[in-house]
Amino acid sequence: MSMIGKTLSHYQITSQLGKGGMGEVYQAKDQKLGRDVAIKVLPEEFARDTDRVARFEREAKLLASLNHPNIAAIYGLEESDGIHFLVLELIEGDTLAERIKAGPIPIEESLKLALQISEALEAAHEKGVIHRDLKPANIKITPEGKIKVLDFGLAKAYSGDPADMNLSNSPTLSDAATQAGVILGTAAYMPPEQAKGKSVDKRADIWAFGVVVFEMLTGRQLFVGETVSETLAAVLMKDVDFTALPANLHPRVKEMLERCLQKDPRERYSGIGDARFDLQKVLADPGGVVVRAAATAAEAQKKMRVSIPWIAAILILIILVAGIAGWKLKQTPEPQIIHFAYELPEQLHFTSIESPVLAVSRDGKQIAYATTGGLYIRSLNEWDAQLLTGTEGLQSPFFSRDGKWIGYFSRTDYKLKKIPIRGGTPIELCDTLPFNGARWITDNEIVYFDLQKRRLMKISDDGKNQEILLEDKNDEFNYPHVLPDGRSILYQSIESNISAAMVSVKSLDSGKKKELFLGKLPQYVPTGHIIYVADDDTHNLYAVPFNLKNLEVRGEYFLMAENVRNYAVSDSGILAYIPNSGTSYSDLVNFVWVDHKGEEELIDFPAGVPLHLQAPKITPPQGLEQKDDHRLHTPHH
Repeated sequence: MSMIGKTLSHYQITSQLGKGGMGEVYQAKDQKLGRDVAIKVLPEEFARDTDRVARFEREAKLLASLNHPNIAAIYGLEESDGIHFLVLELIEGDTLAERIKAGPIPIEESLKLALQISEALEAAHEKGVIHRDLKPANIKITPEGKIKVLDFGLAKAYSGDPADMNLSNSPTLSDAATQAGVILGTAAYMPPEQAKGKSVDKRADIWAFGVVVFEMLTGRQLFVGETVSETLAAVLMKDVDFTALPANLHPRVKEMLERCLQKDPRERYSGIGDARFDLQKVLADPGGVVVRAAATAAEAQKKMRVSIPWIAAILILIILVAGIAGWKLKQTPEPQIIHFAYELPEQLHFTSIESPVLAVSRDGKQIAYATTGGLYIRSLNEWDAQLLTGTEGLQSPFFSRDGKWIGYFSRTDYKLKKIPIRGGTPIELCDTLPFNGARWITDNEIVYFDLQKRRLMKISDDGKNQEILLEDKNDEFNYPHVLPDGRSILYQSIESNISAAMVSVKSLDSGKKKELFLGKLPQYVPTGHIIYVADDDTHNLYAVPFNLKNLEVRGEYFLMAENVRNYAVSDSGILAYIPNSGTSYSDLVNFVWVDHKGEEELIDFPAGVPLHLQAPKITPPQGLEQKDDHRLHTPHH
């Protein structure tokens, strides 16, 4: 029905804007106030149901009380010549759905838009109003880049009591003629509990918010199907493919989406304010977000050259080097270089300068380092480090994905353990010989190299389940790093012909190995680079672009730092390293007998001890039993 030129009360209809789930939408002139408004005319079938009209009027009064810059205002519900219509704020600009059609929205812009959406939801939820139909088509972006969320709460107001709802084959709100199958919201954006026809609360909006943000970042709909039934089935059954998100997305944003998109509403954020807080922290953190994957050479002064845009190194001149990444929200010719220094107290030393002693949390805000006094945790916004008691004699620290735990190898009892970063009692996971570089590969799974049996192991972080991923008596899986495809591993192997360290990849399915280049301590970072230390006299730290599809190096090698002994790097771009002192590991090794009383006896052992003898085994003379009150102790430094 066209109403062009018609006057409803004191509103002169000037043009038709479209047709929504609740009726036709027009632009009109408020002749009393002299302003342009949007008019949403409700269907005639709706107007004939006096009970529904009365309920709608009560809901509309509450919705009209919403007053927020990111919520399109509802001016009122009026009636003229038997026609019921809503008077709404007229918003210029495109819908978010129209914006997404052009492709993924850049990360910075997506996060800023998402922040405004979360603020709108939070304001409504505080007044007890749930949107119930949040989707890109109900979100407008003004020419100034301001978000306006449309149709807040109208789904419930139009449909009445949601307890009486059943699912239908309609993806949007049905009119009164199809009341027997009303769906609140659009199928692709409704949470599983809503798709099942259950009652919903504000956590339904949190789910829809996650779906919308996912779509902004990827440029594609998260749940799709040829029919509404197939779409609902995808919502109920399909796992979210978080690998589709940009590889250089800040880990905190990914974790936020994981919480929003939990199928069980009890596992989601309890309030949208938590997501809003995460977004504010990410946008306010100049060193926490990686938004560009391109790599161009950029030379810095003196002995440092930083050539990957996401990582701007902070140089610690004496012992520890920590680099903090400036996130490139806008194109700049070179990343900013920031310098600060931190030196261990005189009484402390790193436990080993060959095995891993450094770790950086995924968000780059905490550094862990293993010392002769135990494991220390240092937040980058605090100067003092915290000692985790009970961690003496450790090596190879590594953070959990959520940054709440530290795993490590205990040299005092040869066990893999974990401990909360705030301190507590260490938890034993399994027995093992020393390993080089373990990692949490999922939220609750750890991968490490079993040196004794020469096999790559996966263990649950409660220690209850173990699985052999790879086993090769002729290979070593040092510093294992499961690549994003989940089926290949990057690691340090040994090139037997020249006794040198080799950076290699191997398929977890077929066991097929590909040697990439000479180097050690390899790590893959989300920008699509491998970082490693050259296995030569320079000990330089390099980065090289790496193609995940064909598992091949695909570009120029970039020098990041010179003379590096040990390093760690986070997903967000924090780099920590220990400069090479020029003293070899073997120069610092002594072997000792330790009896059951703890008494030590120095063993006269030749110089130049190979590195793998840091975990020696003893074979007793033939016909003799090994003394059960002695064991060979790991080296002192």
